[in-house]
Amino acid sequence: MVDEVDHVQELQLRRTERAVRAVQSFLEQDGADDCTDCGNPIPAARRQAYPAARRCVVCQGYLERREA
Repeated sequence: MVDEVDHVQELQLRRTERAVRAVQSFLEQDGADDCTDCGNPIPAARRQAYPAARRCVVCQGYLERREA
C-alpha cells in the first residue's frame, strides 16, 4: 500500500514540477504571442499593457463572462 501511495505522490510531484517549468518559461518569454484559446496573435498593445496576457481580448472577455 505504501508503494502505491509513494508512486501517486511522485506522479503528482512530477506534474507540479512540469507546471511550474511551463509557467517559468512563459514568464521568461514576457508573455505569449498567440492566444491560448483561438491561436490568433495577441496585439502588441495588449501584450505591452498586460505582459502576462495569454488570451486575446475577445477570448478573455468570453472567459470572464462565462465565469461570472
